[in-house]
Amino acid sequence: NILVANNNIHTKKVSVLIMAGGFGKRLGNITKDTPKPLLKKNGKPLIDHVLNILKKSNNIEEVFISTHYLADLLEEHIKSKKYNVPVNIIREEKPLGTAGALSLINADKENKNYLVINADLITNVDIDSLITFHGLSLNDATIAVASYSYKVPYGVIEYSSDGTFLELLEKPDIKKYVAAGIYVLSAKFKDLIPYNSVIDMPELINNGKKARLNIGVFPIHEHWSDIGRPEDL
Repeated sequence: NILVANNNIHTKKVSVLIMAGGFGKRLGNITKDTPKPLLKKNGKPLIDHVLNILKKSNNIEEVFISTHYLADLLEEHIKSKKYNVPVNIIREEKPLGTAGALSLINADKENKNYLVINADLITNVDIDSLITFHGLSLNDATIAVASYSYKVPYGVIEYSSDGTFLELLEKPDIKKYVAAGIYVLSAKFKDLIPYNSVIDMPELINNGKKARLNIGVFPIHEHWSDIGRPEDL
């Protein structure tokens, strides 16, 4: 946080890709006639929540929105809005996974950075802090991560490699960091994706690791939730 607060001079403006082409299958019939990004939370479509946090950023020069499922409905909504930066629609003729649409963006700069964000997030994360952290850390990829806890409903046994009992934990809470659906990627990562190819973000990140690219994480301390299940909505 200290690095982010004192070094805005190193921040480069990014292009944003909002991933809005998914089917929303985990939500069942809720998305039968409505693409998930248009489902409403507090009277506002999910994609508008994402666009609103992007509007607060001073480091975004253009936005791309990938569409596929019920694309006409989503594109009509997007075109009805006013934006403070250029907004472009990329229609995936076939589903390209959670990262493939990045290959459809024409790159005009070799050292370009891209902010990739899912269209079904509710968060108030500071986008500018994430972008600045990415630049200061000299990362090729920065993964925003959120804390996730779950309770194991059984007693958990801890034991050594030789089978010796170490400890019995009664219904412990397990805490992990999960990918929050927000990434800042360098042009080096974009170049790993063949044009118009299907690839998910975990595969892309792991391919970058194999290519010895620098990858870091950015913990989110603000509110964050992913709308993946009916109970989440």
